[in-house]
Amino acid sequence: MEPSYFYARDGQQVGPVLMRTLQQMGATGQLIRTDLIWSEGWPQWRAAGDFPGIFPVGPPPIQPTAHSSFPAAPYPRYQSGASSNGLAVAGLVCSFLFPIGGLVISWIALDQMKKSGNPEGRGMAQAGLIISGIVVGLGLLWIIAVATCFGSIVHHAGTFPR
Repeated sequence: MEPSYFYARDGQQVGPVLMRTLQQMGATGQLIRTDLIWSEGWPQWRAAGDFPGIFPVGPPPIQPTAHSSFPAAPYPRYQSGASSNGLAVAGLVCSFLFPIGGLVISWIALDQMKKSGNPEGRGMAQAGLIISGIVVGLGLLWIIAVATCFGSIVHHAGTFPR
């Protein structure tokens, strides 16, 4: 004759049930590892998780909750404002080709994101702003260097021996 078992959760005792019933309950999540199990001849109750063969090998099943009828959204939904993602992409691309235009477009995209509360594409807009700023700054340094060299050549043009 197959032994029978009792199980308890939250002070409620249920049974007797057969081992295959406990295994089915363990596989479906109806029995959890902290529930207590007892069988005739045992000196005390034992946690179901300590009893080999009840639970399948691998991670325990996800326990259903009272609010599990709808899955949680994987990311927040923004109700107000259109996406500025297109402007962010344009600002990033323009930062390489036309850095002043990329600077302006990225700035506009960030401003629209702030007003709408929709940060979609914020990283691209920030990257466009930073890259445009660096390229414009390097361009200004180059212009200053060329102007300085040209001014020095013009200034010293008459001082070279012939």
